[in-house]
Amino acid sequence: GPFRSIAAIPFRLDGSNQGLLVLKSRREACFSRETIEPFERIAQFLGVSIILQRKHLALKERVKELTCLYGIARLVDDPDRPPREIFQSIANLLPPAWLHPQVTSARILIDGETYLSDGYSPGCAQLRSEITSDGQRRGLVEITYNQDMPEMDEGPFLKEERHLLDTVARELWLISDKWQAAREREQLQKQLRHADRLATIGQFSAGVATN
Repeated sequence: GPFRSIAAIPFRLDGSNQGLLVLKSRREACFSRETIEPFERIAQFLGVSIILQRKHLALKERVKELTCLYGIARLVDDPDRPPREIFQSIANLLPPAWLHPQVTSARILIDGETYLSDGYSPGCAQLRSEITSDGQRRGLVEITYNQDMPEMDEGPFLKEERHLLDTVARELWLISDKWQAAREREQLQKQLRHADRLATIGQFSAGVATN
């Protein structure tokens, strides 16, 4: 090609990855030890800057994840909030926790009911986690991007986002099980009250018959 001199300066990003600063010139023997030394310092500066940027992004995503889980915990702790309202609120809490919230939608399918985040779009990329109980599939929770996004750890999604979605799926299962247990307990109490009334009527009838 048109370049007669090339210098490649590696710099470390972490324990297993390196970056590379490549210098090219149309002149022969352009790069000497003296001319490269300043660029070596620049390469190290680039490495440190990229590491700090990645750490800042990781911290930012962690804060968003914890904010989402805290919001779910507050919903669950409200004894007066109906479960269907909890599921809908969780669907709306999920998109802001993702890397690209402006193009993110959430869908929760559980026990035959569907809950969609505001402005839901089926999207072009999905991240799903199954909601299961005792090996039985109860539904799923799904995140979608409605635009193509750069490749990350799992398609356009981060590995931390996979962990968050799996955690949310477990929380949804616990909420649903708690709801069903409460309904069964309420039904049992109704049956017991009905049985008590029948027993009282029977005792009263027996007393009348005796008299």
